[in-house]
Amino acid sequence: MTTGRSIVLGLVLFLAGLLLGGVSVPTTVGQPAAAPAAGQPVSGGRYQMQVVAREPYSAMFLCDTSTGQCWYRTTHPEEKKWVDKGTPAAPAK
Repeated sequence: MTTGRSIVLGLVLFLAGLLLGGVSVPTTVGQPAAAPAAGQPVSGGRYQMQVVAREPYSAMFLCDTSTGQCWYRTTHPEEKKWVDKGTPAAPAK
């Protein structure tokens, strides 16, 4: 075997090892999980947020999916607190 063929064979084996090793190793604690495939549904977390961008001020709704509790806040400079909207069973007054 010539030196050139030995180098090519070594390189091919090295790249195959990298490829197969990367596929077979599970994710570690510090490594984020792979993103779901396009078009696949993503399960939501406990809190869901919706931002409504309107002029002159935007609004944000935050809902706790476990309890149904919802909060509301705008970007108006004078409104600095979250407004409790209650739950579907017991709306805030």
